[in-house]
Amino acid sequence: MTATSAVLPISPRSRRSARTRQAILDAALRIVTTSGAGALSMRAIAEAIDYSPAGLYEYFGGKDEILRGLCEDGFDRLAASLGRVDGRLPVDERVQALGLAYLDFAWTHPEHYRLIFGSGLFGAINPGEEPHGTYRVLREAVQDGIDSGAFIVRPGFGMEAMSYACWALLHGLVMLRLGMMVGYDAAALNMADREAIRSFVRGLGSD
Repeated sequence: MTATSAVLPISPRSRRSARTRQAILDAALRIVTTSGAGALSMRAIAEAIDYSPAGLYEYFGGKDEILRGLCEDGFDRLAASLGRVDGRLPVDERVQALGLAYLDFAWTHPEHYRLIFGSGLFGAINPGEEPHGTYRVLREAVQDGIDSGAFIVRPGFGMEAMSYACWALLHGLVMLRLGMMVGYDAAALNMADREAIRSFVRGLGSD
């Protein structure tokens, strides 16, 4: 049997199920974005998509599972953005590119960004868990920089501290842009963002 013949077509029922599941998540995201997580309920979602509340349980076990699904959906989108960065780039360029990809995710999916990073929701429904494998991508790039000698470890400022500081910089840039800096010159802020990331990465290689 060839690899091609082994691939089974997706059935119409499976496609309908996937569309309904995504419609549930999209409606939940709109509710959380406009009214907060406290306004989310199975009934509110059902009304938004003209579905029965009981029917939603065919796709999700309850409100918390939908919230977890929203977070996972957001992280999957972030992972896709980071995954487009060329891993063959010199490590300093790669870390800069990862930073810019992170910002691009935030501008492209601001509702998901606010949900997973600005609401504290992920920590509330996943206590003690690592933010996501996406953070591991940054940590691995920083470790590559240390191993190659491009980044210099200093007392109290090793891989973990470098990675945390980088993520904190990116998060701060995003939250300012999505909050009090709305309406400012986007082109000028984009240039400032790029220079801030470039300067930070350059500093990782300085004593």
